[in-house]
Amino acid sequence: MTDSDRESGKGISTRRGALRVYIVAVVLALTPVALLCFYGWRMASDALVDLVAQNNLAAATTTKKMIETEFALRTKHLQSFAEGSLMVNAVLARDEEAARGRLELLVSGSIRVDRAFVTDPDGRLWSDFPRAPESLGKNFADRDWFKGISSNWQPYVSNVYRRNAEANPLLVAIAAPIFDPKDHRVAGCLVTQIRLEGIASIFRSVEVGKGGHVLLLDHTGAVITHPKVDLQARRYDEYAASSPVLSAQRGEIRNLQYTDPISNEEMLAAALPCHVAGSTWTVIAQQPISEAIRPVRLLALEIGAAGAFLAILGVVLFSGLAKYHRRTQRLGTELAAANRDLLAEIDKHRLTAEELRKASDELEDRVAQRTQELQATRDQLIQAQKMEAIGRLAGGVAHDFNNLLTIILGYSELILADWPNSDPKRKQLDEIRKAGERARALTRQLLAFSRKQVLNPVILDFNAQVKHMHQMLARLIGEDVELVTNLAPDLARVVFDPTQVEQILLNLAVNARDAMPHGGRLTIETANKYLEEDYCRVHEGIQPGAYVVLTVTDTGEGMSKETRLHIFEPFFTTKEKGRGTGLGLSTVYGIVQQSGGHIWVYSEPGQGATFKIFLPATEAPAAKASRAALPAVRRGSATILVAEDDHDVRALICTVLKGNGYHVLDGGGPEGTLALSRGYADAIHLLLTDVVMPQMSGRQLAETLKAERPDLKVLYMSGYTDNAIVHRGVLEPGTEFIEKPVQPDSLLRKVQEVLDKDSPA
Repeated sequence: MTDSDRESGKGISTRRGALRVYIVAVVLALTPVALLCFYGWRMASDALVDLVAQNNLAAATTTKKMIETEFALRTKHLQSFAEGSLMVNAVLARDEEAARGRLELLVSGSIRVDRAFVTDPDGRLWSDFPRAPESLGKNFADRDWFKGISSNWQPYVSNVYRRNAEANPLLVAIAAPIFDPKDHRVAGCLVTQIRLEGIASIFRSVEVGKGGHVLLLDHTGAVITHPKVDLQARRYDEYAASSPVLSAQRGEIRNLQYTDPISNEEMLAAALPCHVAGSTWTVIAQQPISEAIRPVRLLALEIGAAGAFLAILGVVLFSGLAKYHRRTQRLGTELAAANRDLLAEIDKHRLTAEELRKASDELEDRVAQRTQELQATRDQLIQAQKMEAIGRLAGGVAHDFNNLLTIILGYSELILADWPNSDPKRKQLDEIRKAGERARALTRQLLAFSRKQVLNPVILDFNAQVKHMHQMLARLIGEDVELVTNLAPDLARVVFDPTQVEQILLNLAVNARDAMPHGGRLTIETANKYLEEDYCRVHEGIQPGAYVVLTVTDTGEGMSKETRLHIFEPFFTTKEKGRGTGLGLSTVYGIVQQSGGHIWVYSEPGQGATFKIFLPATEAPAAKASRAALPAVRRGSATILVAEDDHDVRALICTVLKGNGYHVLDGGGPEGTLALSRGYADAIHLLLTDVVMPQMSGRQLAETLKAERPDLKVLYMSGYTDNAIVHRGVLEPGTEFIEKPVQPDSLLRKVQEVLDKDSPA
């Protein structure tokens, strides 16, 4: 063997030894990295699954409260209807037509009610709506709802069932007993049937997560609502055999992993019992496990990519070390220099590792902080969804009640006004009115949940508060909105919480600013006003007496009649998403109502808006508050032409004027008023006109009529204040004007004042 062969053999042996060292080093380097990656993946997976489980539980809890609240309100509504005197009298008299009339009112006045009927105490049906002749006389004693209510004669919610045919929708029956008030015996049962797809719609907005949904089971495990099945086609009982799901009827299940028997997907779910009268249902909020752990899979890919990068880095590093090792064997004379270079390289990598550790610690801190922020955001979202659902539900129920109470109370007041005090039936009519008042108080309780605040009222000077807030309000509304204040110098005191004044002014100013995106004028006024009984009779909820009036007027976009009906409802807003919560005006309403005041709004599209707040005045300890004597009202004989597009307001004005002796011409709107004037040959002494009307304004109408009748005097009226009307340029300064809401005595005195002006004594 030659020397070259020996050298070649040594080289091969050396390279093989270096390769073995290299392989061992790579394995030792990658083993802790692989273990770290696996441990991190497991921790992230467990944390994500726990977060999804918490979100499912929150969604199930929200849905459970919404369903229990819905059925509690409906049960209470049905019980109140069954206790009504008209229904009780119809049942006691066995008057089928009268009973059907009440049932029709119940069905048409309540959303999602499919059918209503009345049975006798033995379960036989004798009146229903919609009418089904084949059902009359049918015995329902074997039905679930009759067995439930007859056990203790308390309101009862039935199990889920279908009526007659398989293709019919799922229903649930709510039954309430009807008692004879004389001996408290059972006279019959009042029953309503409700479609469950309508009930299910109230919680379909609950967000569970990607691919997730909320479903509802009855006490047998039959599906009531499921987003992936058609309950019109058949009844799904697949959950009856799923004991882990039905076990939720005995208590909460936070982290349930099971196979959905309908979709055949592996689910991560939370299940809660939902107690609806005599039944216990199950609410399930679930999300496919594949969707729940999708972020973890992405994280695993990222970790794998990072591991590959580290492996490549290790290959490069150990390859360099191998080259250094071979170089030291071949070049012994350069050992010291190579050693210094290696130490320098090691120091460099040590510094890099320290920087990476610091960056990793900083990243972990940021992740922890972001996780806390996301948790807080999720809690706020759940709370907002819950409040929105409760507010909408309360508003809908109160709206149905108020439509009925408006008719009951309105006609009761009209009849009582003309009914003799000595007639014994007056007491019965007064009881009807009192029952309506109590029912109205119940509807106010439904809408008053957001006004549970503790106030600290003191004797307060409202003018001083407005002056104190002037600079802050000017900054709030911006330079493109002019702020004008007109404060009464002799303003009376009020008993009010000073901190709530700031809330009222800020909320109304923000609302006005948003209504004037291109600038405008915001006017704040104070005044003393005495409200008499005639005014209070036509404005429910306000008592006669002395008041301090705060008026806030803007020149913005105005509101339609439909919008005005909802502006004080919680969470109602016309602003785009992200610009408003819908709580500003409802907060103002709650403060005013809780302080014994009254708020009134007047607005037309394109004409801005005026908010009037009436607060009871009080005598300050150091002031003597006295009401100046008003001049007596004389009977008149002049001819007055009335122009007002609102029929109810016009009817009230004409009634007041005719009752005081005036000859009244009812012109209606602008076109009708012009036609009536041109066809009337005798003299017309006064035009009483609204300022804002369709087709033409009150000012244009007055100018047209004065050109035809030069001696015609004009008195304007509007929901805006005198100063606000003048600021808009609608009327000239000094124009005769009366502010809405118009009181009968104030109207008669103002008409008398205008007619006497410039007239011979």
